[in-house]
Formats: sequence, structure tokens, C-alpha cells
Amino acid sequence: MILSESDADATDLPRIISDNPYAYFAKVSALLNPLPEVVPGIHPGAIVGAGAQIDATASIAATAVIGEGATIGAHSVIGEGCCIRHECVRSVVMRACIRTW
Repeated sequence: MILSESDADATDLPRIISDNPYAYFAKVSALLNPLPEVVPGIHPGAIVGAGAQIDATASIAATAVIGEGATIGAHSVIGEGCCIRHECVRSVVMRACIRTW
């Protein structure tokens, strides 16, 4: 359990006391559930429109759709099923659409 100081006596169970239990939980969750390693490149199952510009360091996953003339910037991650419309400019991480880099 992660509790605030005001709730520290709410239980006799083992617990962690924190000034901000929600932020503490988020940090612990991120440590226990790290994001998968990003591998640059375009998956063969991705659809890339004509004239799209994709930086060599970007990662485009299977079933992602990159529209015609779209620009995908350096270190961008476009996850499975994400769709970037035509002539859109992005330099973000999109996993389960959307998390900003």
C-alpha cells in the first residue's frame, strides 16, 4: 500500500508513506512495467503513403498508417494501429495513440 501521511495509521499492513501517493504509484508502476525497446525502422505491415518523409531514427509499427506527404520526425514512435493523416508533421511517441515524446 502507498498512503499519504494523513492516512498512515489507516492500516497495520506493510505500507509506504509518501507526500504524493499517486505520483509515487506512477513511478513504481513505470519501474515495474517499462516500455518495450524501440527499434528504428518501418514494419513491413505498415502502410506508408506516397511522398511521406520518415526520419531514419523513427519507428513505425505494424498496421500503422502514414498518410501521403506526412512527415515523421527524428525518434518518433508510431505504434500499432495508429494513423497519421496526410500532410501531417509529427515528432512524437504514439503507442496506443498517444503519448508525447
